[in-house]
Amino acid sequence: MHRATSVSVISRVLWIAVALSWSVGLLTHRSAEGHDVNNVYDWLSGGGIEVWPGASPDVDVHFASGEVNATRETSIKAAMNNWDDVSGATLTFTVGSDVGNYSFYEREDCSPLPTNSVHWDNSIPNATGFDGLTIICASPGQIVAFQVGFDADSGVTWHSDGTNPPPGELDLRSLARHEFGHATGGWLKASPNGHLNESSAQCPNTSARHTMCETITLGESWQRSTEEHDEDSFKAAY
Repeated sequence: MHRATSVSVISRVLWIAVALSWSVGLLTHRSAEGHDVNNVYDWLSGGGIEVWPGASPDVDVHFASGEVNATRETSIKAAMNNWDDVSGATLTFTVGSDVGNYSFYEREDCSPLPTNSVHWDNSIPNATGFDGLTIICASPGQIVAFQVGFDADSGVTWHSDGTNPPPGELDLRSLARHEFGHATGGWLKASPNGHLNESSAQCPNTSARHTMCETITLGESWQRSTEEHDEDSFKAAY
């Protein structure tokens, strides 16, 4: 039930899990319109934007040792760097040395607190249907860590390099860019499941489709590039 078909376009459903005060919470909120940062970066009851600390945060990212091959790592780095390139935003992802390999999903409750890390393993339960998952750990007032995981045994055919994906394949650069949008602390309450609403003007089945829409279209590279709502919301937070 986690594959959606719309106007003969098949997509993959994505998810963002938020661990707040060291516990996992799943989010259901109203659709957002416009570019109000509070619509997409605020998950606390009563308000309060939760972002990385510092006026110009430099967020270190580490790949789990031995999990991500060189081609995939290149695509994931390109995706995270694309957020750095949004003009006017000050958050930067910086890739550091690899970290010890641990099962991504075992730390969904943020205990022990994980390093900001990228994983490619089979610890995401197949029953979820998710190919990519971002877990954010927060303490009052700010984000303190995140994990991005890609499901090694989801059954999808991955397209991992910079060429255009063939029909039916999932573009890793699009999915990675989406997941690192969550890693900025954003798109946590814009719609049910913490994404731009599929029925909104931001999510057409065309190349104008926004990166932070709920699904990634198979056989397309549309979501490698951020669009107006993606960028304006991000810039407003940083």
